[in-house]
Amino acid sequence: MVNVLALTWQCYYLWIAIFTAFSFHIFIHIIQWVLIRKYIPVIVTSILSLPYLAWGSVRILEEFPLHAIMACFALGTIVAMVNLYFVHKYISQIE
Repeated sequence: MVNVLALTWQCYYLWIAIFTAFSFHIFIHIIQWVLIRKYIPVIVTSILSLPYLAWGSVRILEEFPLHAIMACFALGTIVAMVNLYFVHKYISQIE
């Protein structure tokens, strides 16, 4: 959906914000796996997404200024953290 909106409206900064926050999230899972030294359910999909993350990162770095990428990363990560907070807060009420 975000891809369609970014292409339709030519608003690529929204896509960069989500992509960089997703990339950060994936690397957090990989770090958890390395530190825990046990299988965690998300590790297979995290590792499988690395080629996509590498390709996307290269394309973004080629096309956009670094200050814009960093701003998108900061904003996307903040939004993702707030989202995760509320998801974890409200999922406990459902269970």
